[in-house]
Amino acid sequence: MSAESVIDSSDAAFLEAFEAQSLNGDCWTHEAHLRMAWIVCRMESSVDDAIARARSGIQKFNAANGKSDKYHETVTVAYMRLMWDRLKREGDGGRFEAFRDAQPDLFERYPGPLLAHYSREILETRESMEAFVQPDREPLPQA
Repeated sequence: MSAESVIDSSDAAFLEAFEAQSLNGDCWTHEAHLRMAWIVCRMESSVDDAIARARSGIQKFNAANGKSDKYHETVTVAYMRLMWDRLKREGDGGRFEAFRDAQPDLFERYPGPLLAHYSREILETRESMEAFVQPDREPLPQA
């Protein structure tokens, strides 16, 4: 089974638009970030591959939309690890909407679920934007 066959055509079109930086910048919401993460985690064979693809995609997308300074490495890695863990433990729901409905805490406004792992002080540092910083509260799930 190809990686593409695990996603439906609307997910494939969304990911293609995101990776081609043709997705409207106004559509790049928290939910859109998580939809991209959900798709990528379903397609990639390891959390590290999923993180690398998400990181690259977000950085390119932000650059194409004049927001290169908005990329946050710790937030990206943390959400990807949370998404990967949820998918592996609880399943993907078959469709993004089903996953979203089953995992409402992930969709809380930022920093939402990250506060179980990080203090705001850590998340707001320049260091955590530029490089992954380990949690100062609860550890993130391991892959």
